[in-house]
Amino acid sequence: MSFRELAGQEQAVDFFRRAIRTRRLAHAYILVGPEGVGKRRFARALAQYLFCEKPHDDSCGTCRPCRLIQAGQFPDLHWYQREEERQQLTVDVIKQFLREISFKPLEADRKVFVVEDADKLGLQIMIHAIGDEANKRILDIYQQCRTPEQIEIVFAALRQE
Repeated sequence: MSFRELAGQEQAVDFFRRAIRTRRLAHAYILVGPEGVGKRRFARALAQYLFCEKPHDDSCGTCRPCRLIQAGQFPDLHWYQREEERQQLTVDVIKQFLREISFKPLEADRKVFVVEDADKLGLQIMIHAIGDEANKRILDIYQQCRTPEQIEIVFAALRQE
């Protein structure tokens, strides 16, 4: 998946290209829009661009990270989504996310986390999943990162209209 394959997303693509080129990429982004607008495709294209070994205005699509991402097998890209029969992301999914974010990247200089259905992150589930040590653990994780560029998080949420 590359930026050139995203129809109708030119403004968002330009924004992210500029942020990456000027090294002003934030640690987290929320992609919001109606169902079917391409949030998942955009998140995958952004991740591929971030990991690409030969990026220009787009990912090359041929280097090892690009090929592994296309196959869904790149070790530093982590994708979380709710189970189809569930209304919300489960406690286990959130715990897995928190556990994985604490590890250093395996192949790249960063890790990218995509949380689909972020609008389904119920407050009760978050409280149960993280427990009383939530703020301390998240702060510890953040402080363990050697550079701010090591972690990127993309939350994809459905906008109800």
